[in-house]
Amino acid sequence: MSTVEQYAASTVEKYHVAADTESTSHRAADEVIPLIKQWGKQYLQDIKLSGAYAKNTAISLSSDVDVLITLNPVTGKDIKNIFWSLFEYLSDHDLRPESRRVSIQVQALKMKVDLIPSYRDRGGSVPFKKKTGAEIQTDLNQHIHLVGSSGRQQEICALKIWASETSSSSLRSTLSSPCLRRSSLSPTVNSCTTSSLRCAISETASKRPSWYAIRRMRIT
Repeated sequence: MSTVEQYAASTVEKYHVAADTESTSHRAADEVIPLIKQWGKQYLQDIKLSGAYAKNTAISLSSDVDVLITLNPVTGKDIKNIFWSLFEYLSDHDLRPESRRVSIQVQALKMKVDLIPSYRDRGGSVPFKKKTGAEIQTDLNQHIHLVGSSGRQQEICALKIWASETSSSSLRSTLSSPCLRRSSLSPTVNSCTTSSLRCAISETASKRPSWYAIRRMRIT
């Protein structure tokens, strides 16, 4: 492994946030979870960390953590009602929530905690999309699985570090290829499926730089 490759690998290690119960991300979520349990009551099916933390692609340069809240169906309430019910509940408890695209963001331990209320059906998770005012069908657990099995967590972290450090609004090359190029950071990785790649890429942006550019990054 060349000096440049070693530097790239050490940079990823420096900024990567491990999925550890003692991490700040996990503790920030723990600060909010008791309140979520009080709100969800008997309808609450599951609460777990989602997003980059669950996919093992979180970096310390991004101060947020996603929490997926899964509810059993509530008679007379659709996911839109549930979303705003949680928003009001958090407001009543002085958490100063902010509504996001599919989440409600609060602050805990100086971190942004994005709460994603949803209910579960046979097709996966059903969260609320604020922009359209309607539910969306997705499977966040499958997203986590695809990224986890892609073998590309190091490359994803490197892309996120590069984007954060360069303050890039969009990464340079379009992500139209079915698989990221094999790199020395992950020499034994198997070929990615197209689905795995698409999920992995959603962790960074809709565009990316060349891997050569990432390997040459100089982050202090």
